[in-house]
Amino acid sequence: MPPTERVADATASLQRCLKAPGFLEHFLDLLALRAPHLRECIAVQTGGSQPFMARRCITTVLLAVGGAVPLEEARRKFAECRSSGGIGMTAELFPVWGATLVDAVRRYDPEFGPEVEAGWQRVLDAAGRDVVLCGDPACGSCGA
Repeated sequence: MPPTERVADATASLQRCLKAPGFLEHFLDLLALRAPHLRECIAVQTGGSQPFMARRCITTVLLAVGGAVPLEEARRKFAECRSSGGIGMTAELFPVWGATLVDAVRRYDPEFGPEVEAGWQRVLDAAGRDVVLCGDPACGSCGA
């Protein structure tokens, strides 16, 4: 499957979700529940730059898996997020982040169903396999 086809369903789903007020905030609230070590960072940042950074992170994953952004640039963007006070992304956090994203999408995408879920899973599987994330646990520490 060509990279652009691999991300088509997830990209369309994300566009629908972003039209719904509260999607990114709901995603961050769920993430704070599932990754307690990030709660303080998310609480401090919510309403500020954190929703913007969450959107950027999701978009970066889609662009990298779709081949529109080189994998090295995706890694650089994750590092920039971390260094600018974001929650960062580690290999350990990624599965929790991905499952949380799918749960938020399930709630906000009016067209969510097995095909959309499979589309997101293809993207997340490819990202987990192809986008080398920082292995340093300190990277997920809110940049503090």
